Amino acid sequence: MEIRPLDSADIDSVRHIARESLAASYAVLGDETIETAIEEWYAADAFDDYLDSDEMVFLVAADEDDVVGFSQSHIVETDDKGRILWLHVAPEHRGRHIATELFDATRDMLTERGTDRITGLVLAENEAGNHFYGTHGFEQLYDRTIMIAGNAHVENVYGEEGTAPGELAPRTATDGEQLYVDFEESSRGSTGPFHPSYLKQDRTQLYGWYCSNCDTTDNAMDSMGHIECNQCGNLRKATRWDAAYL
Repeated sequence: MEIRPLDSADIDSVRHIARESLAASYAVLGDETIETAIEEWYAADAFDDYLDSDEMVFLVAADEDDVVGFSQSHIVETDDKGRILWLHVAPEHRGRHIATELFDATRDMLTERGTDRITGLVLAENEAGNHFYGTHGFEQLYDRTIMIAGNAHVENVYGEEGTAPGELAPRTATDGEQLYVDFEESSRGSTGPFHPSYLKQDRTQLYGWYCSNCDTTDNAMDSMGHIECNQCGNLRKATRWDAAYL
């Protein structure tokens, strides 16, 4: 098994694996929701962005000439944080320890790139995914509720054992509301990362998205996960379910 960076020739295989893997692991979401997500996250222009980005780490597992799995991670270079967005293996190739090889290579790559904190995200409904993180040196730091196609789902956030979730930083919203920004959690923007802002320290009530480029606190996310800063135009494209925060 060869683990290597994504190449443009792998795009069709990656798109197919993502579709089949999501259908197998998240059947509760339904075919229409999964298909919409695939078309959004893995369109041709999205891959152009991934291949050109220094912040996106995209590795594939190749069995001779066949791509059978991939991992997709985001590095927030401004604060040396790495987040594993996706780790997919084609259903017919599961059980061969491919996910473990991808996971180990991904951690090594993120560490080599200077990250000092790595997290991973998985919906609570994906029992195999949660078990995988738990048996590979990660522990659940906290959970949060996200909206997918109008339905609430619990998403678990994992980190390396012994890592406590960071403290939220107090900020004041434009309307004077007291907010708490999670700078440990981020979503990639065109000119700087966005960070979720909450009404409470326990991360239970999401207020909006803090733009690190201009310090605006109340940016909203649409149903497909795009964020455009109200002040500076910083733009966030969707790459996973946390795109669907409401």
